[in-house]
Amino acid sequence: MLRHVISHLRRQDWMAVFIELVVVVVGVFIGVQASNWNEQRETDQKAAVFTQRLRSDLREEAWSYEYEVGYFNEVLASAKHAADALSGKTPLSDEALLVAAYRATQYRYNIRRRATYDELTSTGGIGLIRDPALRDLVRQRRGRRQATCRGCPCTGRKSARVAVEPGHGLSGVRL
Repeated sequence: MLRHVISHLRRQDWMAVFIELVVVVVGVFIGVQASNWNEQRETDQKAAVFTQRLRSDLREEAWSYEYEVGYFNEVLASAKHAADALSGKTPLSDEALLVAAYRATQYRYNIRRRATYDELTSTGGIGLIRDPALRDLVRQRRGRRQATCRGCPCTGRKSARVAVEPGHGLSGVRL
């Protein structure tokens, strides 16, 4: 190609030089454009995968929170049942009181799914999520801290387990 251009320059065949220059420029342009299209296609694929993963994480967390609401409603009902029995409002056998008190000390942690969000933020790829509502929602949800188990009801649960030792006639009680 270079030899052709040099020979055309020596002969001062400007039309041939111009045509070859246009062919080279058009070829480079097409190559760059194809590379850009391919890069955009790969970015779109990544964005779709990350968006789907984030939505899946959020759906699973939402289900877990719904489950926790029901779980803690049961814990609260057990606590009220035990409190009513202790205050004399409701008669309750010792076994039923023990079960209600024990269940009132239960606690369940919601484990948050952060892997996708952490991957996106650590790599600077949060911009791949093109849905602004989803991006804002996940940023808002991830900004909150999760409760830790320091001084939580777990201590009461452990105390209840220690207080109920085997051999006290409660071996058939299901806690």
